[in-house]
Amino acid sequence: MKKNNVTVFCKDTQSSKLDFFLSADGREIYLFTTKYFSREIYHRYKNGQRIPQILRDSANVRQQKLKERILRMVRYIAKEESVLLPVRTKKPIDKECNSWDYEAL
Repeated sequence: MKKNNVTVFCKDTQSSKLDFFLSADGREIYLFTTKYFSREIYHRYKNGQRIPQILRDSANVRQQKLKERILRMVRYIAKEESVLLPVRTKKPIDKECNSWDYEAL
């Protein structure tokens, strides 16, 4: 099975805005433009970020809101353009053991 390499990257425009794009299956799909320009955000996304990297938590509120917007738009575009996104694996659920849950001898 072919590994799905989906990345989100940004480009700097002349008017101090960032254009975000989704790169999948050899094509670039426009996501959105944001006026909140930060060099840190630009350097993080200029070479592209894979979806699992975007899902990681951040302490910066501006980055959290940007990540939420990116993920929301990626899911929307994936439905509209039929782009296959990487599947997130679920964490295993541990069986809850109660103190009274034992075998009587």
